[in-house]
Amino acid sequence: MSKATILVVDDDPNNFDVIEALLSSLDYSIYYAANGQQALHNLEQYNPDLILLDVMMPDMDGIEVCRRIKSQDSTHSIPIMMVTALTSKEELAHCFETGADDFINKPVNGIELRARVKSLLKIKQHYDKLEAFSQLQRDTIDALSQNLQTLKGNITRQFPHELNTPLNGIVGVLNLLQDSHRQMDPDDVDELLELAVQSAQRLEKLSQKFLHYAELELHPEQVSQGQTHFLSHVLRCQLEKIITSHTCHSEFQIQPALLPLKEHFLAILLQELIDNAAQFAPPQSTIQMHSFLQDGFLHIDIHNIGPGIPPEDLARLMTAMPLRPVPQSGLGLGLPIVHKIVDLVGGLFQLSSTCGHKTTASVILPILTESLE
Repeated sequence: MSKATILVVDDDPNNFDVIEALLSSLDYSIYYAANGQQALHNLEQYNPDLILLDVMMPDMDGIEVCRRIKSQDSTHSIPIMMVTALTSKEELAHCFETGADDFINKPVNGIELRARVKSLLKIKQHYDKLEAFSQLQRDTIDALSQNLQTLKGNITRQFPHELNTPLNGIVGVLNLLQDSHRQMDPDDVDELLELAVQSAQRLEKLSQKFLHYAELELHPEQVSQGQTHFLSHVLRCQLEKIITSHTCHSEFQIQPALLPLKEHFLAILLQELIDNAAQFAPPQSTIQMHSFLQDGFLHIDIHNIGPGIPPEDLARLMTAMPLRPVPQSGLGLGLPIVHKIVDLVGGLFQLSSTCGHKTTASVILPILTESLE
């Protein structure tokens, strides 16, 4: 097995010397980049299995370097550990929002550094194995049926990346606890366990989305084999619970109707629309849901007040099966699931956005009965 390769990015070469000395007892190939531009320019040449990235650098800070690396398909799987003197939770949270996998505080402790490096390299090994398995699946799919390549091939390509993110949280925490729990404060252990629980919940949600999509592909006829009452007092309780879980507020004006689809699929449809609205909305903002009847159809509009979605990302979100997730979109199957359900009952789905103002998801569904109250 070849040596693991580590790239250290820091504008102070003395810091590199310290890290290199702390890792000298381990069999790694260690490279140095003096700034973010140099790291990005030579990333393909370094081909690192792990990046140790200083946060505070001139011209281009570590957060921007991390964002650029994680936004590229060819490099998003490289684990990044931020080396930082930052202490506030808000600043550290910003590091993770840009895609960082871990962080370590300055001055760097040798025992902690070696434990965290080992943990992230194990995660990278798991990812590489998943990617190799994914490639095998793609090759098999191509050989079996060209017609199925688009559907299954795209899911197969997305799966390792989306699976790897929550696995980072679970495997990373467990490895760190296994190596260092005896030296850690109980509060730190509790905090790490909470991160693992959150990652497990994300993994569960990820699995549910794939199951929903598979259900729609394998048994599309089930969507319209039923009737569901779209009633305001029932929906209000269900939707408020979903919105509250995203730390948002709600505002509803709902017109009742009888819809030609199973309650199970209506619940999935609304869950995905609310999740998408909350995803692009600031915390504590308001998500509005309005519905009205017109010409034998129920019109449902869900608005969020927030930064909006750039046109290029909006176009990818509206594709039937996105080739890769857009920023903040997570799995990338939520809106395709909405598309599928709406299409199967003869409805329409549209997504519109005004940058810096709001995003609106609009669904038009046929109805069976207008008056239910």
